[in-house]
Amino acid sequence: MTKNSTIENSKIGNLKTDKLTLKEKPAPKHAIKLDGIKEFTCVSCPMGCMLQATPLESGEFKISGNSCKRGLTYGLQEMKDPKRNISSTVCVSGAEINSLPVKTAEPIPKGKIFEIMKEINKITVKAPINVGDVIIENVLNTGVNIIATRNL
Repeated sequence: MTKNSTIENSKIGNLKTDKLTLKEKPAPKHAIKLDGIKEFTCVSCPMGCMLQATPLESGEFKISGNSCKRGLTYGLQEMKDPKRNISSTVCVSGAEINSLPVKTAEPIPKGKIFEIMKEINKITVKAPINVGDVIIENVLNTGVNIIATRNL
């Protein structure tokens, strides 16, 4: 398909149109331009600003596009040491429900997500469990606990 394609006299579901224009998909949210600038959407507040991180000769980054201080903090964190929260489930024995929702108590390094998920997937807990109970302490020496998010 070309950048803009037009379909005449089309029908989409219950919607009839005489003319429908399809546009090329936009670049992914985390796109790196040729000049080394990384663009990504800030998730620190509901504004959803499009941030640009420009590498400086000093090894630091200049963050622009933010409309609040949290955007600046998020942008620098994302470039230097990106972190994420994990929500998942673990198996349960001794309860009517066979899985327990869990999450990281704090954000963990983005690069450890898959390793931590392997650890979470190895776990089976026994009821009773309370919200906030530590299911895995200091997972993979990150200093972060995996905690229960439901009572069983």
